[in-house]
Amino acid sequence: PTRAASVGNVTAMRRMHRFKLVLDDCIIAAVINGQFNVLQYLHAYESVNAFPKHCMQHAAACGYLGIVRFLDTYRLEADAVVRALPKGAQLRVRTAPSASAPESSSHRLNIYDVVSTSSPPLKAPWLQVAWQQSEGYVMASTPDEMPLLVPWESTSFVKVVFVYPETELRHKTTHESVVLELDAYLGVVSVLAADSDDVSYVVMYQGEPYIVEQVDAVIMAERIHESMRFAMNPDLPENATIVVRQWPHRDSDQVDVLTHGQEINGDIRSEDWIKIHEHAWVMWKLASHHNLELLQPVQATSHIEPVEENVQDDTTHTVGLPTESEDNPPSHH
Repeated sequence: PTRAASVGNVTAMRRMHRFKLVLDDCIIAAVINGQFNVLQYLHAYESVNAFPKHCMQHAAACGYLGIVRFLDTYRLEADAVVRALPKGAQLRVRTAPSASAPESSSHRLNIYDVVSTSSPPLKAPWLQVAWQQSEGYVMASTPDEMPLLVPWESTSFVKVVFVYPETELRHKTTHESVVLELDAYLGVVSVLAADSDDVSYVVMYQGEPYIVEQVDAVIMAERIHESMRFAMNPDLPENATIVVRQWPHRDSDQVDVLTHGQEINGDIRSEDWIKIHEHAWVMWKLASHHNLELLQPVQATSHIEPVEENVQDDTTHTVGLPTESEDNPPSHH
């Protein structure tokens, strides 16, 4: 049970739930390894009446802000917890990975803001990012290794959307409206759906909940349901293979290869990539080849013209979100 919890195997947890094999060690393993989905499952099915109080300390020490907020929702005692980022904290976007470098943007990052990373983490605690039509570097962790930026999927966001300038957002509580001056990536905390034709998202903007209509947003990354499995497009050549890489970039190290007949689960789908686990990403479509699908849901039966040449993963992508520009706006998929 502890092993299943530590790697986020909810399917195994579900099977063991019938035999009441849920231990405090399981919960701690899930917290330490950032397996938010395990904690959600355990709470949803009442496998535990209350999480151990020291879960909060573990989550805070590991920098898992999404888990901290999740546990805090259930009013656990957290007097000893020092929040990683206090309310009102901001991060600067700089022209170089140095605290002495000038800022590249007049806008600063607030809690819940989403940025696109354009390269793997550097050895130094900095990330190269694109945000609000500017590029630069943001300190990703403090010298004592406290995380300042975390992957969106480790938070309570259900998906990330791209919103164009001049889009109107309506505050969820006060109903006041704001109009975006610049494009933005926004984290979605919930989906509001009166019917299939009337869908809107509750997003976080400048630390506050706002509502944006689905038609005004482009889905850039979203969670994959745990029951969904993917296999290679059957119309690809029999000898075709798809490289699994450590990072969603064509130059990243190869960690595995997929062939026909294999099936995989995924955590998130982000532009052209599916995240299998923390250090394994695989391309599921090629935007540069008219969105040719390399992987399809196992139950899918769509037909795609056969590929005459070897498929190569020549599309550059970044963790979480791709970098877009005015000349290359994001497309629906």
